[in-house]
Order: sequence, then C-alpha cells, then structure tokens
Amino acid sequence: MTKGELLFIRGDTEGAYGAIKFYWPFFYVARLIENSSYEPRTLLTPTATEAIESLAGADAAIIYGHGNAGKVWLKPNRGAALETEDVRALAQLRIERAKPPMDFVHIACCETCKDKEWVEAWLAVAAVVRGYEVDTYDPRDPFTIPDCKTYLRASHHEG
Repeated sequence: MTKGELLFIRGDTEGAYGAIKFYWPFFYVARLIENSSYEPRTLLTPTATEAIESLAGADAAIIYGHGNAGKVWLKPNRGAALETEDVRALAQLRIERAKPPMDFVHIACCETCKDKEWVEAWLAVAAVVRGYEVDTYDPRDPFTIPDCKTYLRASHHEG
C-alpha cells in the first residue's frame, strides 16, 4: 500500500521577533513524527498558484507561517497570500480532478480561522480543518501555544 502525500507549505516567516522562523524546524519534525503514515513533500514560500496546484493533488496538508483572518501569507514580508477565493478555486479543482476530500488540513498561522468563510471554504476541501482564531505567538509568553480549533466537514449520509 502506498502512502498518501502530506504537503507542508511554509509561507512567510519574516519578522515576529524571529520566533516563527526559529520554530519551523521543530514544528516540522514534530509534525513528521505525528504523521508518519504519510509521504511528506514541502513547498517553501510558493505563489498562490503553486500552492493551489500542489494542494489539488495532496491527501493532507499542513500550512505554517504568518496569517490573518481568512488568509495565509505565502511570500516573505506579506508579498502574496492564499485567500478564501483561492481555497474555493482549490475545492473546484479537486472536484474536476475527481479527488476525494483531503484527510485533514492543519493551518498553523495566526488568526486565519477567525474568518468563518475561510473555514467553510477549507471544509469543502478537507474532512478535518485545524487552525487558530487567535495569535499563535506572544513575545511576553513565547512558549505558550493557544488551543488549536478543530472543524469537521458535515457528514453526508444516504438514506
């Protein structure tokens, strides 16, 4: 049996007192260990088009970097973003390619899941979405990570 593909996307990690860039290797290794049943692939600072194309074929994804409500910053210094409309386009692309929902998407970026339309767009792509509605880093308390929220795709039962 072949392993499914786990796509890591590391977006913008500039600024924020350097912590986000510093934590990336630790975060990456921990997620690899947690998800060892997948074959990993990593994109570093992709364009939105590159991210969508790669996500269209993945079985699961973890996105890391800076975010705001309803978007993940992909390029350094907030040069490009993956936004709600991009995620909707991704959902359509997966339908056109007859791809089933992703197993999960973990969006490890500040505040992205504060936007309910963003979460709903991702739930059209994945069975499970995990992410944050608040900042994930506080320089006054750098070793405390807030609770990660979990959102589940509505079940579609026949009969």
